[in-house]
Amino acid sequence: MWSAKDFGAKGDDKSCDTSAIQAAIDKCAGSGGGMVYCDAGTYLAGGIVLKSRVHLYLAPGAVLKALPNSQDYPEHPLRKNRGFVLMADGAEDISISGGGTVLGTGQEAWGRAEYPRPPLSFRVSLLLFENCKNISITGINFLMSDSWALHFRLCENLHIDHCRILNNYFRANSDGIDPDSCKNVIISNCHITAGDDCIVAKTTQEQPMENMVVTNCILESISTALKLGTESKAPFRDIVFNNCVIKNSVIGLGIYVKDGALVERVSFSNITIENPAIDHKTVNPIFMDIEKRHEDSKTGKIRDISFSNIIINSSYGSLIQGMPESPIENLSLSNISIRVPREVDFSGRSKNIGGNRSIEDDGRDTEFITKPAYFAIAHVRGLTIENLKLTIDQDGNHNRAALYAYDVEDAYLKNIGLSPLNAKPVILDSCRNIRYNAND
Repeated sequence: MWSAKDFGAKGDDKSCDTSAIQAAIDKCAGSGGGMVYCDAGTYLAGGIVLKSRVHLYLAPGAVLKALPNSQDYPEHPLRKNRGFVLMADGAEDISISGGGTVLGTGQEAWGRAEYPRPPLSFRVSLLLFENCKNISITGINFLMSDSWALHFRLCENLHIDHCRILNNYFRANSDGIDPDSCKNVIISNCHITAGDDCIVAKTTQEQPMENMVVTNCILESISTALKLGTESKAPFRDIVFNNCVIKNSVIGLGIYVKDGALVERVSFSNITIENPAIDHKTVNPIFMDIEKRHEDSKTGKIRDISFSNIIINSSYGSLIQGMPESPIENLSLSNISIRVPREVDFSGRSKNIGGNRSIEDDGRDTEFITKPAYFAIAHVRGLTIENLKLTIDQDGNHNRAALYAYDVEDAYLKNIGLSPLNAKPVILDSCRNIRYNAND
C-alpha cells in the first residue's frame, strides 16, 4: 500500500496534487501492483494515469477535484480541447473503490436553453479508459462532470457497481456512463442523473458492443436513460437491461441506429418509466428507430428485441419504427402497463434525432409519432404483443388507440386494452397476417 501523502500530496484544496498521486501510482505499478491510498481531503488533480494492477482507493471524505484549466491536462491525440481527471490506456487489472468522490467542473447549466450554445473552449470529463481489461469501479461518487462522466473505449471485462454519477441535469453532453465498443460489461446498483444520456452504449469503432448487463439502477436523464446508439458503426448484441427505475427522463428506453449497425438479442425487463410533465415534441417512454445518418451511410438492422414487465407513467406515446427497406424483425412486447396522466397535443410531435444527421427528413420524423395512439409501430416483420394496457386518468378527448400499426406483417396480438374506451384499442394500417387472441 502506498499513501499519496507520502509522495507529497496535500489534500488541502489549494495545492495541485497531480504529480504526487501519479508518483504513488508509478511506484505501485513498478513494484508489481498494489493499492494507492488517498485519505480524507480535497486533492486538486487532472490527467492522472492509472496503470496495470493498481487499485486506487479513495477513502470516504477523499475528493479528487478536477482542475479547470487546459494546461493542467495532457493533450489527448484524438480528443482536442478535452481533459480527463482519470485516464488509462492498455492497462489490465485496474480498480477504483473506497467511497470517495471525483468532482468535476460542470456545476452550471449549459446548452439546454440557449440555441446556439455559447462556445466552450475546454471541457473536462471525469474518466477515460481505453483498450483496458479487467476493470472494477465500486462505491465511488462521480459528481458534476462537464462532459461524458465515464467513457470506456475498446475495453473488456468491466464492472461498475454501487456508484453515484450525479451531473447537472441541464448541462448538455454530461452523459453518465458510455461503454464504447466494449465487451463483457456489468453496470449494477448505480444512481445516475445526467444532462444527456444516463447509460449509453456506442460503437464508434468497428468493434462490436456485446455482452452487457445493466441492472438495479435509478436513472434520471434530460435525454435518454437507457440507450444504444446513436453512434452505430459495428453490431450491438446480447444486451440486457433489467430492474431499473427511470424518472423524469425525456426518453426512457432507446435504440438509435444511424450508421449501419446490426442490433440483436436485446432485452428490457422489469423497468418503470416516468417521463417529465412538460410539453415537448420528442418525449417517448420507448423509442426505437432505424435511419441513415448521411446519404452514404449503410442501412442498419434491428432484430430479436423484447420488452417485458414495463410500467409507464407518461402523457406521450412510444414510437418503434424500422425502415421500408429494413423492417425490424422479431419484436416482442409483453405485460406493458401505461398510465396517461393528462391529455397533450400530438399534432406537433417529432421523433427524437438524438445526434447529428445530414440527410433530409423523408417524412418519418413526423409520420408515425403524430398518429392517434400511445404505441405507434411501423415496418416490422414478426410482432408479438401480449397484455398491453392503458389507463387514462383525466377527462378529455383522448381519442387515441392503445396501438397503431403500419406495415406490420406476421403479428400476434393478445389482450390490448384501453380504459376508458374512447377509441378503438387497435388501429391497423397496411398490415398483413395479423392474429388476435380468440377472446379479444
